[in-house]
Amino acid sequence: MTSLPQWDGPIYWQGPELDMWKFFTPKELACRCCGKLLIQEPFYDRLVACRIVAGIPFIVNSGFRCLVHNMNEGGSKSSSHMFGWAADIAIGGSRDRYIIVNAAMSVGITTIEVLGGSWVHLSADPRKDSRILF
Repeated sequence: MTSLPQWDGPIYWQGPELDMWKFFTPKELACRCCGKLLIQEPFYDRLVACRIVAGIPFIVNSGFRCLVHNMNEGGSKSSSHMFGWAADIAIGGSRDRYIIVNAAMSVGITTIEVLGGSWVHLSADPRKDSRILF
């Protein structure tokens, strides 16, 4: 097994230890206000696959959110971010948006939001309707 990188915040990983930090760091996926990190293995696997298929760097604007952070962001009470099923990825423009959305659909990310001008929301939350693009 690969050991986890040095990290000061708590990690709540819902799956086996593996080389899970090849493309993302714990800090960029953790809550911005408290440092807690919760990410669901099936979603993280898809996020990594999406990054590989896209072939461009991903900058995570928002990964896990605690309740306080989610409220401050104006997130819904059932936000997938609070359960480790979502991430918002920064985009540099329309080309990045197209590449990320295309890659996300090809790897089974089931909810994609492109309403934000500077980010794309990706989720694979099994509690919610799937195959949604908005």
